[in-house]
Amino acid sequence: MKRQHKNCRERRYADRIKAVLMINSGLGFEEIANYLLMDDDTVRRYVEIYRQEGVSGLIRDFYKGGSPLLKIEEQYILIAHLRKKTYLSAKEICFWVKLKFGKSYTVAGMTSLLHRLNFSYKKPKIVPGKANPEAQKQFIAEYSKIKQNKSVKDQIYFADGCHPLLNPLAGYGWIEKGTEKEIPSNTGRERINLNGAYNPETGEALIIESEQINAQSTIELLEKIKKKQPNGKIIFIPDNARYYRSRLLKGYLENNTRIVMKYLPPYSPNLNLIERL
Repeated sequence: MKRQHKNCRERRYADRIKAVLMINSGLGFEEIANYLLMDDDTVRRYVEIYRQEGVSGLIRDFYKGGSPLLKIEEQYILIAHLRKKTYLSAKEICFWVKLKFGKSYTVAGMTSLLHRLNFSYKKPKIVPGKANPEAQKQFIAEYSKIKQNKSVKDQIYFADGCHPLLNPLAGYGWIEKGTEKEIPSNTGRERINLNGAYNPETGEALIIESEQINAQSTIELLEKIKKKQPNGKIIFIPDNARYYRSRLLKGYLENNTRIVMKYLPPYSPNLNLIERL
C-alpha cells in the first residue's frame, strides 16, 4: 500500500490509502478525519471499500457525473439570450434562469455551465458609438488605393491635436510599508496644446506646440512638413475638427497644391494612426 501511495499521481486517491494506513496504525476515525480534512463517515467508507475490494477499489473513481438541470433545448434558449444581453455576474443569470425555467442554480454551478456553453468572463470591446461602419470600410479601401498609387516621393501624414494636462499622474511602484512617497504637482489645470502629424511609413512624427490648436497652428505644422519633405505630394489625413476645415486653411491650400487633404470619416479615431502615438 505504501508503494501504491508513492506512485499515486492524484491526491484524492493518495488520501484514501492514507486513511486505511492510519487505521492500521491504531488511529480512530474522527482523528483521521481531522488530519485529512474530511468527515469520519468518508473514512469509514474508504475502509469498507478496502476490505471488500482491496487497494484497487480505493483508486477507483466513484464520480459518475450528473445530468444538467437545463435540458438541451433550454440550454439553446439560454445561449440565444446571452448573445443578445450581457450580464455582469453569474448570479444575475441564475435569477433569469429561475424566472424563465423555474430551475435553481448556485453561482458555482452556473459558472461551470457557462464555461461548458463556451462563454467566458471578459470585457466588451469599446467602439465609437456614432461611427458609420460603411463609411469606415470605404475610407480603408480608399486609403489602400492611395498607398498603392502614390509615387516614391509622396508621403502620407495622419494629423490630430491633443491637449495633455500639465500635471503628473501617479503610478504603482515598490514602496516600503509604513512610508509614503510624494510627487509634487502643479496647483492649476494648465494644459499644453500640441498639433502633430505622423508618417506611418517612416514612423516619424512632426509636432508643434502653440497657445491654441487652430488654423494658424495647422498651417505652421504644414509648413514644417513642407520643409521636411521638399518634393512629392503631402497627403494630409486629419479628423473633422473645425480648424481643419476653416476658410483660412482652405485659402492656404489653394496656394499649396502639393498638399492633398483626405478627411477621416466622422467619429473614427480608431482609423487615425496618430492616436496610437
